[in-house]
Amino acid sequence: MLLGKPREIGGNLNTLNNAELAVTEKSSYETAQKLLKDNDFQSALLEFNKLITAFPNSPLIASAYYNMGDAYSGLSDWELAVKSYFESLRLDPDGKYSVNALKVSYETILKLLNKNEYEIALLQFDKLLNLSSDEPLIAAVHYSKGNAYSGLNDYEAALKSYLKSFELEPDGKYATKALQSGYQTALKSLNESDFKLAIIQFDKLINAIPDGPLLAAAHYSKGDSFIEMEKWKFAGKSYLESFKLEPNGKFAAKALMNVGISLGKMQKINEACNILSKVELRFPNNQIVEEAQNEMQILGCL
Repeated sequence: MLLGKPREIGGNLNTLNNAELAVTEKSSYETAQKLLKDNDFQSALLEFNKLITAFPNSPLIASAYYNMGDAYSGLSDWELAVKSYFESLRLDPDGKYSVNALKVSYETILKLLNKNEYEIALLQFDKLLNLSSDEPLIAAVHYSKGNAYSGLNDYEAALKSYLKSFELEPDGKYATKALQSGYQTALKSLNESDFKLAIIQFDKLINAIPDGPLLAAAHYSKGDSFIEMEKWKFAGKSYLESFKLEPNGKFAAKALMNVGISLGKMQKINEACNILSKVELRFPNNQIVEEAQNEMQILGCL
C-alpha cells in the first residue's frame, strides 16, 4: 500500500480549523484525487495544497505535486504544470511517478512551444535536461530546443540543437527530422543574406549527414551561398560535389549547369561550354536545358 498508518494533522494550529484537524493524510489525498478525476481542477489544487501544507513530510507529497501538474494542465496553465511535475521529480527522482513525470513534463513544455512561448520553453527544456538521463528523451528535448530557437530566429543556436539531437540518437525517432530541420535552418540564413553563417552551417551539416539526397542538397545550397559572394571557384566545387553525390537527383541538372556558369565566371570558357553542353545530353527533358543554352550563348559557345 502506498500509504502508511493514517496520521492526524498536526503542526501549526493557527492555520488549520477544527474540521481540517480531523482529516487524515489518506482521506485528504483521496479527496483531492476525486476532485481531479471529476475535472474540478481548481478545487483539486486547493485540496492538494492543503495536504502539502498539513503534511510536509508525507510520502504522498511527490505524487501530490504530480497530480497538481495534471490539474494545472487541465486548466491549460502549462508553466505551473511543468513546475509541479519538476517538483515531483525533485522530491522523488526514482519514485512511482518519475518516468511519467519526465514524459509529461516534455509534452507540457511542447504546449508552451506551440503557443510561441519560445523563451519560457527554452528555460523549461534546460531544466528538463538537468533532470533526465534518458537519451531518447534528451535527443527529443534538443530537437525541440532547435524549434524554439528557430522561432526566435536564432538560426545558429537552432542548428546546434538539431545537430546535438542527431548526435545523441543518430538512428532515433528525431534523427531524420533533426537533419532536415537543420538544413532548413541553414537555408534561412542563406535566404536572409547571411552567407558566411550559411556556409558555416552547411559545412556543419555536411560533416554530420551520412549520405543521401540531403547531403547533396547541403552541398548545392552551399554553392548558392558562394555564388552570392561571387566566390566562383568554391561555388563550382560545391555544385560539382552535389552533382557527383546524386547525379540523377533533385538538384543534379541545376548543379551541373551551375558548375558551367561558375567556370564561365572564372573565364574558363572552353571548360564552361563543355559542361553546359552536357546538361542537355544528361537531362534532355529538363526545363533547365533552355537556361543552360542561354548561358552558352552568353559565353559564345554556340
